[in-house]
Amino acid sequence: GLQWRRPRGSDSVSPRSDARAAPLARDARSSTRAPPKFQCSLDMKLVQRLLSPEVQQREPETMQGIAAKLTEAEVEQVFVERVPRVQSFLYRGQPGVHALKFVTKAYRSGLVAFKNTCLHEHLICLLRLIVHYGHANGDSATSHLREVAEAFMDCQAVQARAIERVGLRIRGLAHDFRGLVVGLVGEYKAIAIKMLAAEAIGQFGLREDGDPVHFENRLTQDLGHDLGLNMGDIRRAKLDEHAATRFPRLGRKQRHLFTDRCRELFDVAALIQAFVAEVNGFSESSLPESLPRLFLDWASERLTEKHVVLDEATCTRVDVTSPLAKAILEDLFLGAPDSATDHVYRGRRLSTLFQRP
Repeated sequence: GLQWRRPRGSDSVSPRSDARAAPLARDARSSTRAPPKFQCSLDMKLVQRLLSPEVQQREPETMQGIAAKLTEAEVEQVFVERVPRVQSFLYRGQPGVHALKFVTKAYRSGLVAFKNTCLHEHLICLLRLIVHYGHANGDSATSHLREVAEAFMDCQAVQARAIERVGLRIRGLAHDFRGLVVGLVGEYKAIAIKMLAAEAIGQFGLREDGDPVHFENRLTQDLGHDLGLNMGDIRRAKLDEHAATRFPRLGRKQRHLFTDRCRELFDVAALIQAFVAEVNGFSESSLPESLPRLFLDWASERLTEKHVVLDEATCTRVDVTSPLAKAILEDLFLGAPDSATDHVYRGRRLSTLFQRP
């Protein structure tokens, strides 16, 4: 089995992240250094809760009943008209092997790797949903189609991730404010798993390709419950035959060591900045079910002074900074802001800004 050696310092090689680019403030692609170990025991307390089954996105309902209403030529045209240079996308860089032909085949018949599994119909329906959404010129259709097309430049495990992520985003599964924040936390858990996989592959000399998705799926299977990874990701990882055949399951001691290391790699500061970017992005065009809009609804009920989330000069825009954002996460997932870090925020102690349970 793998005998984990803790690295000296915090250097880590970060793999390519296929999580959505926004609102992530920093992902595994933008830094080759792992985040520092917990700044204090209070950060550790929050991270321990965030990376636990207490903060876990539920398994999405299986998608069914979406028929193929476009021909393969029409599917190709949807991408060609909306994704620049998509015809030059190559499957794993192989000359003449165009990714777009795999997209059209998957639209018609699904992903071969998931045939005869519980996800086959789910994935094919989500892909059709995405294509039909693009065909109808839905909001952000170009970015959705590009994300899927880029995924088809890689293996079917990566393709399945993108299809489910984009399809469920378009589908607009109803979540309350806490549920949307759990989803954001889940994205950063996935980045930590990517960093952990890259670090382990380098340390143990494991054989993997350029995007170590199959070892990531091995880790997702073995660590998913303890870390509270998204249930949909765990379900999909369990169907990865390459993960099962290439890498043995982690033993109990190995799971414990890998889980601890993943919590060290989890970048809570980047999560807080991503949350700040999300809520401060509120505008008149924000949808009722969006995170920034639901945040204002939550703040009006949970905070003692509602205006504290607005800019002090004009009170016309959302202006949340990191200390308040961290306290909000603590309130959501620990029950209340931590009194030991009860900073003064705009002249008031943070703890007094929250309604008592």
